[in-house]
Amino acid sequence: MPCSDVLPATRVVIADDHALLRAGLSVIANAAQAFQVVGHAEGPCSLEALLGARPCDLLLVDLHMPQEEQPDGLAMLARIRRLHPMLRIIVFTADDDAEQIDLAFNYGIDGFVHKTSAASELLDAMQSVVAGRRFLCQATRVRLAQRLPPDTSPLDALTACEADVLRLLREGLSLTRIAEMRKRTVATVSHQKISAMRRLGVAGDAELFALLARLQRH
Repeated sequence: MPCSDVLPATRVVIADDHALLRAGLSVIANAAQAFQVVGHAEGPCSLEALLGARPCDLLLVDLHMPQEEQPDGLAMLARIRRLHPMLRIIVFTADDDAEQIDLAFNYGIDGFVHKTSAASELLDAMQSVVAGRRFLCQATRVRLAQRLPPDTSPLDALTACEADVLRLLREGLSLTRIAEMRKRTVATVSHQKISAMRRLGVAGDAELFALLARLQRH
């Protein structure tokens, strides 16, 4: 038989407590040939059971589902990341609190999409995180950029190594990938990122992504 060049679809699980939203997200994802929705969950416990029983590559999850035994959505993310380290995770929620977004990225999510985003942007997010890049939706980047002081230091205030790390982060590369490319340790690259953030006066990853997006337009 001739070999097929068609790659297998990315298996997607959708977790949200609103059935209508789950159905809409399924239609969006299944319409793209690259994705196949393989399961739905309406709460943290049903989500954990589903992830344990069914292979999945990508999770779309709301942080604010009924929590059942779970203390909060961030604790749910931490547990999922610990149990499924290779799973790509996109938080899809109406919350745009900068601290919550930063904490979610610290717990290991790959993308954040606000529920006001267009379907095309959600698909962009799914494609980006599957390719190994982080994603923050445009609406949230704009809101976070508005929180930054107008005189935020430009990238030329950084050392060459710090600017290089931020440039690669802006392109969507992970710290691990940057370390491999630049033949440094992950700890060194992480220190350069943190040092750059201090110089730029940003408090977390969400504000950093917003700043990099703003600087890219100039």
